[in-house]
Amino acid sequence: MLRACARAIAIAAMASICAVAAPPPVARAQAAAAVAESPDDAAVRSTWSTLDAMWNARDAERFSALFTADSSFGFVDRGQSLESRATIRQHFAGQFAKFGPDLRHRTSIDQVRVVAADVRTADGKVEILRNGTGQRPEPAVLKTFAIFAVMLRTAEGWRIRVLRAYELPATPGASTHD
Repeated sequence: MLRACARAIAIAAMASICAVAAPPPVARAQAAAAVAESPDDAAVRSTWSTLDAMWNARDAERFSALFTADSSFGFVDRGQSLESRATIRQHFAGQFAKFGPDLRHRTSIDQVRVVAADVRTADGKVEILRNGTGQRPEPAVLKTFAIFAVMLRTAEGWRIRVLRAYELPATPGASTHD
């Protein structure tokens, strides 16, 4: 009986030590996510960072180069579809000419999924921001889009084959100052 009690106490002590030494669930999830991201997933995310940089530079040529020649870019809620890299380049060249220098594009990719060896999907969000001013230094979110993309590995790197953007309603209380 005494031996059984001692064993139970030892097991309880070990469990307590493991519980104290174990990282919290959030840290475990972050560590697993960091380990789980492949070089291809990182390259997919990098493509989106480059897309932001080209949008912010108003460089329609290099922006459109991130799409495949036969790409399809749709603003679903507007019923607007841009079919081909050339059409995307033409559309954004016109749009960029109208944008002031204070507008910015920020993409966050929430999830990259493997479809096949050279195919990934990306789910995320795009925000169109206006830089803050002296009185309000934080950027204002003018529009937010949910995005879904199918991406292909090409000789040039990961490229967007299909992109669907859905404009989301403004969030009450969000910063939208002019």
